[in-house]
Amino acid sequence: MVPVPKVRISIKTKVIVLVAALTIFSIGISGWLAYTLAEDSLLKNVGDRLQIRTTLEKARLDAGATLIANDVGWLAKDSTFTSLFADAAACRCGAQPSCETAQASVATDNATASLQSYLEGYARAHPSLGKLSVACPDGTVIASSDASSVGESAQGTEAFELGRRDLYISTPIFSWSMNGAQVHAAAPLARANVTIGALIATASGMTIAVYPGLSTATTSEQSYVVNNRSQVATIPLDFATANGSLDISTQATNECFPAGDGKAVYTNYRGTTVIGYYSFADSLNACVISEIRLDEVVGPLTAIRNGLSLFAILLILGVIVVGTYVVGETFKPIEAVVHAAHEYRRGNLEQRVLVVSDDELGDLSRSINEMADDLRRSHLEISRHSAELEEDVRKRTAELEDTVKKEKEARVAVLNMLEDLNDALSEVRSLDRMKDEFLNNAAHELKTPLIPILGYAELALSGKMGLMDKEGQQVLEIIDRNAKRLKSLVDEILDVSKLESGSMKFTLERMNLSETLRICVQDMQPYVKGKGLSLEFEAPRGVTILGDGKRITQVMTNLINNSVKFTDKGGITVTVSEDRDRGMAVVRVTDTGIGIKDADLKHMFEKFYQAETAADRKYMGSGLGLSICRGIVNAHNGRVWVESEVGKGSTFAFAIPLVTGSEELKRQ
Repeated sequence: MVPVPKVRISIKTKVIVLVAALTIFSIGISGWLAYTLAEDSLLKNVGDRLQIRTTLEKARLDAGATLIANDVGWLAKDSTFTSLFADAAACRCGAQPSCETAQASVATDNATASLQSYLEGYARAHPSLGKLSVACPDGTVIASSDASSVGESAQGTEAFELGRRDLYISTPIFSWSMNGAQVHAAAPLARANVTIGALIATASGMTIAVYPGLSTATTSEQSYVVNNRSQVATIPLDFATANGSLDISTQATNECFPAGDGKAVYTNYRGTTVIGYYSFADSLNACVISEIRLDEVVGPLTAIRNGLSLFAILLILGVIVVGTYVVGETFKPIEAVVHAAHEYRRGNLEQRVLVVSDDELGDLSRSINEMADDLRRSHLEISRHSAELEEDVRKRTAELEDTVKKEKEARVAVLNMLEDLNDALSEVRSLDRMKDEFLNNAAHELKTPLIPILGYAELALSGKMGLMDKEGQQVLEIIDRNAKRLKSLVDEILDVSKLESGSMKFTLERMNLSETLRICVQDMQPYVKGKGLSLEFEAPRGVTILGDGKRITQVMTNLINNSVKFTDKGGITVTVSEDRDRGMAVVRVTDTGIGIKDADLKHMFEKFYQAETAADRKYMGSGLGLSICRGIVNAHNGRVWVESEVGKGSTFAFAIPLVTGSEELKRQ
């Protein structure tokens, strides 16, 4: 294999490359940051402008819908109008024997004419309603502000079918004949609480359409309306209809329905990337969209970026040229020093460096010359002492060999000891792993028979297996109580096993910590008061974290149970606070119990550890509850600790990160 020759790169070349690289990096980062900040600011301003425009257009749309609904509703309830319709409908809506007389025919014609005249006058007074028609229960139109519509059938239309039951207003649709949006409104006509027909209004697009507005030859900004059928109700700019199709599907339309507001950058119906804002108008079940082409927004920034890029390239070239000259002049004295050093290495101590400047490099040259003088004197001194040193080295070599031999023997002994310790440590770890496996398997095996035992005990206690005497009832209660305690122990062992193996599942979600703990404390009140203790809760409103509510409740229950166990009088106080400096929610459980010795504090969250000794142990427990609390809190990126004074009580506390404003903004 032919060795590859190593390429030697001088320090001067490295410095030049470093200066060029730093210049390119600093200019590139500065330009990128400036462009990014400018683009973000511009997009935000445009998005805010589109939001304001969309809000105004939506308000106008809602106002038009409200006006139509109010006018139709008022007319449908007007007694004069209702009476006219009833008189005309008496013979127009279904043949009656009494209508066959000449007198009845004349009366019906007069009533119909009056109704027609009333509709025409109301339509002129309320232009927002457009065409007004009234129809019989079978859908036949008997009068209309547009006389050509009389005799037509409205049966089967959405406006008639829904409007004869209650006030109805449709989502806007595009009308080719009107070249704009059209809305149908209808209301039932009733007399003596009996529906006798329907009032139908066809509103023209002139009162509800949203037009492009600001759109001109120099801007693509526009607004338009899409109904709940994903069809345009007002035709936007350059909207190409295929075979008369009004269908449209974009990110804005998909996210707006149902009832959504938002801002997005997306591809619109023309295949053009735009920035848009959309808002749902619930009055007409439609979506108002305002948008503008993205390249039109960022186009000026792109031109500026190109100009700055050219300037940066020229600046970098200039820096490289000037830097090369400056570095070359600076390194000339250094090269002379390097040459002298090579001569000294070959034994030529007579070589000297020419001092050409009075700066740091001049000082370096003088120091090199002085060092050469010292080396020359030292060389003579070394030669004189060489013989003496050789003899001394011979003697000390013998002593060193003896010392090395002893150290080798000691090292072998230490290695043997370390090997024994490693074997012992491996055996301890193996035993600890076997213990954990045994406890886990035992817990699973115990849990299997416990379920039917608890089930039968509860069934027997409920009396469903027959009545039992008092003594049998007490026995069942003892069985049920101890089975539940054994189940609690099994659950704790399984929780510890899951935490240590990392298999415990957590459902993290935004939660109100204050409310969750308040409910937990409220549920624990009967248990605490049963021992004659008080339980108080103090917390500000709305302390919010990202956590698993079930597991947080488990931590609080364990801490309160622990305090109750070791407190005989007084009470327990649960407090919640916010440490804004550290961004943490802090929960403290303080009791007036027996307290904990200082030597036991650091072991309190270890599994199976209990502060009291076996000889004086009077408090029941598995020693796993606090270990489980630590594992759950650690899984929430929090921490637990305990503070205590013997005879005065203890405070168990844990802290979990708060949900910050930036996290909420990202989520939105």
